[in-house]
Parts: sequence; C-alpha cells; structure tokens
Amino acid sequence: MVNNKDKIIDNRYLINYDINFEKIRLIDINGKQLGIFYTKDAIKKYKKEDLDLVLINKNINPPICKIINYNKYIYNKNKFLKNLKKKQSFIQIKEIQMKLNIDNNDYLIKLKKIRNFLNKKNRVKIIIKFSGREIVHNSIGFSLFKKIYEELDDICKIHFISNKIEDKQIIMILSSKN
Repeated sequence: MVNNKDKIIDNRYLINYDINFEKIRLIDINGKQLGIFYTKDAIKKYKKEDLDLVLINKNINPPICKIINYNKYIYNKNKFLKNLKKKQSFIQIKEIQMKLNIDNNDYLIKLKKIRNFLNKKNRVKIIIKFSGREIVHNSIGFSLFKKIYEELDDICKIHFISNKIEDKQIIMILSSKN
C-alpha cells in the first residue's frame, strides 16, 4: 500500500482512492487487459493482492488503470534516474593564460598543467594575451599555439582555434583524444 510520502514524490499519477471515475479499463501486473470494471470492484481487486491501482491514461473513455506495487515502482524509477545521473559526465573547460613573451621554464610549467588537465578528460582553453605593440606580431602567437600542439599531439586534438585577434587575445581549445 502507498503512504502519503510516496504521493508527494511523484504526484503525476492518481492512485487508489484519488481516482474519480465510475468505470475504468483494468490492466494487471503482467500487462494483460482484464476488462472494464467499476472503480469499486477494481479497488477490491487490488486490495486482495495488496497492490495499488494507478491511473495510466485518463484521456481515453474509459480511463486505463494498472495494478502495480506503487512503492516498488517509485523505488525503481528513482533508482533508474539516479543511475542516469551517475553515468553523465560533465566536461569542464580549464583555462590557461600566457603572454607572448613567456619564459621557457614558465612555458614548461604551463605545458605540464595542460597535460594534467587533458589526462583528466577536461578541455583546456589556452589564451595568449597581447599587450601594447605585441598585436603586430600575431604570427608569433599562432606559432606558440603550434608549438604547444606539437608537444601535446599524442594526447589531444584541437577543438577550436581562433583565426584572428579578438580583445587583444587569441584562443585555442584542446580536448583529449580518448
């Protein structure tokens, strides 16, 4: 039988005494159609089996009701939804910013961070910022992108690369190959 807590969990279904129709088409647990019954007779039927009467479709005349164990149904439904959430993977975009005149040691540290992010299946957004007159040398920025990709091409692929400078920066997004 159903307690009030279960009604609150899933209020899309009318169950047991909430069904306000005189006649209903009844379906048993196995999906076999039992025929058209008065609601009172159907209530007697599910009480004998200690199950619940659930309104499936109220738009048909007579409406369709099914005899099921409502608590078990809600439990299985919640378990299924929980498993779906568990299987979802969220892709995070990590951001690394560099200047055009980055020192070699700083470059190696940034490269190591990028490699770690890619190994964790995250996308990496690499931003090269230009300041002052550096904008004139945009080819150096794109060659830096090329250098980064050549060192990481074993574990990543280019997801996006900007072809022009926007807001004094260029962007490349890498994602892992797996």
